[in-house]
Amino acid sequence: MESTHNSIKIRIIKRATYGLGFYLTNDREAAVISGLVVDCEAEKSRLVLPGDRISAVNSIHVEAMTFAQVLAILEKIPAESPVVLLLKGPANCHTRLVTFFGEDGAPHTTRITEPVSSQAQTQTQAQAQTQTVKTDATVKTTIDGKSNGDIAASSTVQSQLMSIGTDLQQRLTRIEDFIQQGAMFRPVARTDSLGFLPALLEQGGTGQINGGGGGGAGVVPSKSSNNFEEDIPPGSPGLHRRTDSQSSLLRSANSRASLRRRSILTAPNSAQIIPSQTGDSTDESFSARDRRSSITTHSAHNHITLGRKSSNLEPSSIMSAGDSQRNNRSPSPTSMSANNKKYVKLKYLVDGKTTMDTLYRQSSQTLNCNPHRCTSSLLNTVRPQNSLARPKEEVLSLAKDFIRQYFESIKRYGTPAHVTRWNDVEAQINETGNYEFKEQELTFAAKSAWRNSQRCIGRIQWTKLQVFDARFINTPRTMFEALLNHIKYATNRGNIRSAITIFKQRTTPETDFRIWNQQIIRYAGYKQEDGSIIGDPASTEFTETCQKLGWKGANGRFDILPIVVSASGQDPELFDIPKEIVLQVMMKHAEYPKFAELDLKWYAVPVVSNMLFDVGGIFFPAVAFSGWYMNTEIARDYVDVSRYNLLEDIANVFNLDTSKISSLWKDQAFLELNKAILYSFQSTNTTIVDHHSASESFMKHLENEQKVRGGCPADWVWIVPPLGGSLLPVFHQEMLDYRLSPCYDYQEEAWRVHVWKKDKSKSSQAPKSKRKFGFREIARAVKFSAKLMSKALARRIRATIIFATETGKSERYAKALFDVFKYGFDVNVISADHYDLTHLEHEALLLIVTSTFGNGDPPDNGKEFAGYLHQLSSPDENFGHRSQLYTRTGRNVGSSLDRQETVNQDNFMESGGPLGNVRFAVFGLGSSSYPHFCAFAHHVDQSLRNLGGECILPIHTGDELNGQDQSFKKWATEVFRVACDDFCLGDDVNMADANAALSQGDSSWTRGRYRLRPVTGGVSDELPAALGQTHNKNVQTYRLKGRRHLQSKESTRQTILVEIEAEEDIPYHPGDHVALFAQNDTASINGLLDRLGIRPSPSPMQVEVLVEKAIGMTVTKTWKRLDRLPLLPLDMLFASILDITTPPSQMLCECLASLALDPTERERLMQLSKNTEQYENWKRFNWPTLLEVLDEFPSVEVDPTLLLVELPLLQPRFYSISSSALTNPKQIDATIGLVAYLTKGGNGPVHNGVCSSYLNKLPLNEKVFCYIRSASTFHLPSKLSMPIYLIGAGTGIAPFRSFWQHFEKMRETKSADKLEVSLIFGCRNSKLDHIYRDEIEALRKNGTIQHFYLALSREHGIPKAYVQSVIPTIAEKLFADISQRGAHIYVCGDVGMAAGVHDAIRDVCLAKGLTEIEAVKLLDHLRSSDRYHEDIFGNYNMASGY
Repeated sequence: MESTHNSIKIRIIKRATYGLGFYLTNDREAAVISGLVVDCEAEKSRLVLPGDRISAVNSIHVEAMTFAQVLAILEKIPAESPVVLLLKGPANCHTRLVTFFGEDGAPHTTRITEPVSSQAQTQTQAQAQTQTVKTDATVKTTIDGKSNGDIAASSTVQSQLMSIGTDLQQRLTRIEDFIQQGAMFRPVARTDSLGFLPALLEQGGTGQINGGGGGGAGVVPSKSSNNFEEDIPPGSPGLHRRTDSQSSLLRSANSRASLRRRSILTAPNSAQIIPSQTGDSTDESFSARDRRSSITTHSAHNHITLGRKSSNLEPSSIMSAGDSQRNNRSPSPTSMSANNKKYVKLKYLVDGKTTMDTLYRQSSQTLNCNPHRCTSSLLNTVRPQNSLARPKEEVLSLAKDFIRQYFESIKRYGTPAHVTRWNDVEAQINETGNYEFKEQELTFAAKSAWRNSQRCIGRIQWTKLQVFDARFINTPRTMFEALLNHIKYATNRGNIRSAITIFKQRTTPETDFRIWNQQIIRYAGYKQEDGSIIGDPASTEFTETCQKLGWKGANGRFDILPIVVSASGQDPELFDIPKEIVLQVMMKHAEYPKFAELDLKWYAVPVVSNMLFDVGGIFFPAVAFSGWYMNTEIARDYVDVSRYNLLEDIANVFNLDTSKISSLWKDQAFLELNKAILYSFQSTNTTIVDHHSASESFMKHLENEQKVRGGCPADWVWIVPPLGGSLLPVFHQEMLDYRLSPCYDYQEEAWRVHVWKKDKSKSSQAPKSKRKFGFREIARAVKFSAKLMSKALARRIRATIIFATETGKSERYAKALFDVFKYGFDVNVISADHYDLTHLEHEALLLIVTSTFGNGDPPDNGKEFAGYLHQLSSPDENFGHRSQLYTRTGRNVGSSLDRQETVNQDNFMESGGPLGNVRFAVFGLGSSSYPHFCAFAHHVDQSLRNLGGECILPIHTGDELNGQDQSFKKWATEVFRVACDDFCLGDDVNMADANAALSQGDSSWTRGRYRLRPVTGGVSDELPAALGQTHNKNVQTYRLKGRRHLQSKESTRQTILVEIEAEEDIPYHPGDHVALFAQNDTASINGLLDRLGIRPSPSPMQVEVLVEKAIGMTVTKTWKRLDRLPLLPLDMLFASILDITTPPSQMLCECLASLALDPTERERLMQLSKNTEQYENWKRFNWPTLLEVLDEFPSVEVDPTLLLVELPLLQPRFYSISSSALTNPKQIDATIGLVAYLTKGGNGPVHNGVCSSYLNKLPLNEKVFCYIRSASTFHLPSKLSMPIYLIGAGTGIAPFRSFWQHFEKMRETKSADKLEVSLIFGCRNSKLDHIYRDEIEALRKNGTIQHFYLALSREHGIPKAYVQSVIPTIAEKLFADISQRGAHIYVCGDVGMAAGVHDAIRDVCLAKGLTEIEAVKLLDHLRSSDRYHEDIFGNYNMASGY
């Protein structure tokens, strides 16, 4: 949201009920908000006021438009879509938006509207000069209601404001004092019709400021002794108490119900709209409202704003009295004093800028500081309270708080899902004292804990933390394997990645899982008899523990310690780390070669493993967290007295004078050491960050957190690096140290608290008796163990495959991709419309397989996914114009994205977007015959990049006209290899088996894996239900009422008008499509059944697949029904469900090759399946049906199950509806061109379009199965008062017939009197091909169509002309209409025609003096404002099948 001068830009959602939630009135053709609907979007936002004028809607400026045009724009916005409004406040006022932070640290935005007058300005300037007042007076308004009297005029309200303004100014100085004393404000302002009466304040947590009569404000006193109401002069205008009658709801239930059905509410001239805070609550699940106030400063205006958080609905089952204790557990006197404050001021000493930390009020732990001493510099001062066991009541409180945080983070707070989840957690805790986290919750918790780590300087990368869920692991061996995988992943060949591995949570302290190492990789420290230490002195105690467990080190300075882990409270086990997986950097100096003689080295990945992960009342004592090094951390390890203590040795390398401290040799040696460390890491391409970059990134993180959460916990002692001092910005930044949950805390070292089950003094001495195994037993055990281990590790990395499809091919590819990725990942395949979008930011690996529909739009089941991505990417834009958005994306990124490099995630100055931790890859399906080839796939790819996702492989596309199957196979193989490499699984995965799964996987046909079985006593599915189940659509049954030919019989082309009738009204709009289901012709079906050797049977058939399932050491095989097909007889499956006319895919050719008995035929089919060029040439020349392919390769012994598994589904055909529901609501017409063509260069058999020939032969009154597909981007404007251009050729005129029928009916009701229609139609010959000629002539006579232009391309004696040829002849009128009169342009036809029209209009713009850039911008504006509409189909080719 933003504001400027007297205008503000806001974003609200248009709901299905009550729309945007405000009333509009016509004020001299301007759209003015006259009232708000209670408890709806506008009122809830607290940012919209009666009296506001709408200046722009979704970047479309509407001030010059008529009231009807503005209504049309608002009504056209789809329900549940975001809308960006530019609102102008009342005249002579200054309106702006101010963001503040609530007690919970969340940002909230409030509106401030104040009058502009010379008197107020003079007064403010005088006060600023004398410095007697700290802040300007501000007026915060929220929408609650107004009186039932006449609406006050603007001047009257301003005079009321000025009469009390002076008094308010004098008291504001006192307000700031009250703030620091802990005053609690709950302002709930009422407004008059213009909405800017001041919000008066009172001290006390229960006080409220409520609206009074007469459009003023009244005060409800609190129990506080400081009552501002006493200070209000009795005669102040408009200030008195509100009565119950004045705040009652003035709408009946019947009127409320009627309003629910309206999307845009217009106020009658005589109506008085009275907004009210009262609303229906009896049917609401969550009625409790959080009205906590908060205060922040607004530096630009130097004033204090007292704001109220927007009303948040809280579930009554979640809110309880116990919540008030959530953040007040045993506070110390200091913390009690601090928590009573609303904020703490933090100053940046360089420029004096001050920020207000409000987040600290959510601190869940108390510090050990008190008024007499500060312990912040102590190392391990904090231990979690009740770190061994927590009482059930405390677990409940902490769990409730965490579940709240999680659902707030995914914007589903207070939803039924929130309530259900909390009820489940509460039940688990009451039953067991514990509960299990869902994977997404655990991921959120781990990232939040890093975000809350007040001692970490590198938190700006917190969103990119990779979380490995290892809670399924039960043994020390598998713990060790998981930690090795963590090291491999984090190391990433030197491009270090942050990660955390989380093992089982604590149930009881006696059964803990623990990692005994302080860091997974660390050097040993050997204590010598003389007391000296070889190696790292910090590791001596743990080194001795390892030695007692049987480990024998090499007594070197840099020996890597083993990993010691314990599971379920048992005694620990010890494992050596393979040297090859530990990346170590040898130290050298760029300018002093002698430095290398010190023989220093250090490991690249710091993996902290002794911390306690505390989240939601549950402890995880075994976690391994890794980031990357800052140079000073390694430098201190070398020079600290308690560590390697090498400072003097290093100084000698640089020939420094160490005889006296004043020579600053220590400082110089330490600096040179840091330079050497940075040089060593950087020269080996190993990630490290210098202390200056880290400091600057932390300052950026502070800024981000202040905006988002209202603060950031930080321990100054730990944050400021040991080198640089005041040269670093963090040195000058005041910080506030507090603890938030979730968090990482200290815990006792495992070796100090472990209760040994055996005598540890004997454990390393007494040899165990070993059972002897033969070689075969060992080999089998190793093989079995390796297989189990690889599967277990694969479970830790989740890969989600999302498909969006219109025809089912994307789904088939997604399932084939599953067959590959199951070899290395825990894979889930899901349709885009079934995917829970809140999981998106927690995905580890995301694979998108999607097609593009029509003119660059998403498939039907991908629309919600697309909307969510767009909302994340551009929250201030509306998603209502999908087609235009994707069209532009497809044009802009089509070729460039393939050349983009993978984003470098280790940019320390960037925090990353919401998908910063998601790795992804996209495969797009489409046809190059369409103008925006794979536009939606490119849109998804670009959106994921913009949101911070890391693309592991540039987008790949598959063209159905050029080797789509092979393109997919190539991409699938490559993306699997890259993913395994990225997640360090390459050594654990059999790549050959994975690649072979593309053709032999679970979703692919292989001989013997499927069987065909009649359903004994079964009943066939009804065909409409079967079609609906197969295509996931609501298929309707209508009947064929009529059919007539539209072209002359002498024409070389034929077009028919099909009339389809229903028993009830059919809901649709002009411009929509009807999807018609056809049937394959009987001759082809019978020929195929003969080829298969099958006689038609009325019994329903089902395909079953053999499924293997392992139970323990036993593998069982069972037959399971394949859900892909409905229960129908075989002949009906081939007639209505399966496509037998489209040429077989390369995958199907490969399967047919395996069934060919003749070697020559087998070789030919294999060539077609592997060689894309040969396949495409063969397909284009023959365009063979399935039966023709089987005739070409007669030795193929076809298995019926192969066809039932591999054949594509017979897709519905889409036709523009050529009728209007206003003419006949029970009928839809379709204009259909009959398709017939010769194959083999004109020498082959005649092929007919499946659907067009079916409808041409179907007897009248027979059933027709279909459904309506909305084409929202091709709908007419709701108000027909502007010029409209209809441009189409041939059957492209089809939707325009529905338009002109609609126009006729609207003219009868006087609703389209101002409408001006221009129809441009193109055909070959006026006598043979001019379809709907008679209708058009009648429309011209009655004035429905004012201008008609006919372009003829085959007329004898007339120059060839196309529809785009007409555009220059009407250039003057067209340009004036689109630039000045808000004209709409509708184009329907094939790709070439649409492109020609677009270019012709652009040329008109150029001819009128616009530059090339200006012309493009104008056309883009027409698209984005939903005034340039296209309904385009691909260039005619044999693949159309229509």
